[in-house]
Amino acid sequence: MSIAFASVIISCTPGALDGLPVEMAWHVRYRHDPAHRWLRALIGEVMTDFKDKTAATAMTSPT
Repeated sequence: MSIAFASVIISCTPGALDGLPVEMAWHVRYRHDPAHRWLRALIGEVMTDFKDKTAATAMTSPT
C-alpha cells in the first residue's frame, strides 16, 4: 500500500523496522528560537500521529 501527498510517497517497508530510532537534530543556536520550537513540536505531533495510525493499521490488517 502506498499513500501519496504532494510529492511525498509513503510506502510499506518490505520488513519490520521495529526499534529503528528516529531523531531530530538542530544547531544549538536554534534551541530556544520560537519558530524552531514550533517546527520541532509540529514534527513530533505528525510523527506520533503517523506512528499511531500505522500501529492501528498493522493491528487490523490481515497477515
